[in-house]
Amino acid sequence: MRERKKPRMSVIINCRNGGKFLSYCLNHLKQQTYKNFEVILVDNQSTDNTEQIWKEWKFDKKKYLRLTKPHKLYAARNEGVKKSTRKYIAFLDVDDWWSKKKLEFQQKEMEKNGWDACWTGVEYFQMRNGHREPCFFKSMAKPDWSFSTLVRENRLAISSLCIRKETLIKYGLFNQEYEICGDYECNLKIALKGRAGILPKNMTKILLHDGSTSHRKAFMGIVEMGQIGLAFWKFMDGVQKVQFFLYFIRSALSKSLKILK
Repeated sequence: MRERKKPRMSVIINCRNGGKFLSYCLNHLKQQTYKNFEVILVDNQSTDNTEQIWKEWKFDKKKYLRLTKPHKLYAARNEGVKKSTRKYIAFLDVDDWWSKKKLEFQQKEMEKNGWDACWTGVEYFQMRNGHREPCFFKSMAKPDWSFSTLVRENRLAISSLCIRKETLIKYGLFNQEYEICGDYECNLKIALKGRAGILPKNMTKILLHDGSTSHRKAFMGIVEMGQIGLAFWKFMDGVQKVQFFLYFIRSALSKSLKILK
């Protein structure tokens, strides 16, 4: 398939004072083998050098959206979606990056299978001596997934997601009240009614650090996960309810340890 015939895509990057990660993220974007995409930077009231780095980055198809007031994370993501003019949307947090063929593989599989959404496996990194080094664990993304697997555990990362814009609109975009778990709610909606798949290769790279939103707002993540469980409780059978409850307890304990550190 020639490049000009490939479906167009928007890459949406959310950023609030993430200037120290932005150059690394943008430079890896340029290395994608799939080239027919635009990049939308949603600047959520940054006060650092984010805007300057963006202006200096040489890329033909880029859009800068500075929000006029601070937004919750998923409300900010929605603003990026509204600015997109492409068929597919891929999300990338400012402190994450992708393997070179991530977009190429995703758009190919989504077209071939008619999927509404597609995720990849994830590899986690930490900063050691000024370098990004892989942690000892990786996500266990599998090609077979369902609502049942998601209520047991959600290992799908927002930075690995590529989704049809029309699908997001059909489901009402992300819940703008969420800061941590908005993509989990979206994943469950797709699992109930949509078609999607997972590419098991770990093509999304996530940096773990103390400044991340999920780390700084760990308690909020517990609350949001409980709210999502209540919202989807009626769709769960007896076994799934037990599985979700156990998952919630494990997650709450893990996040509580982060808060206490």
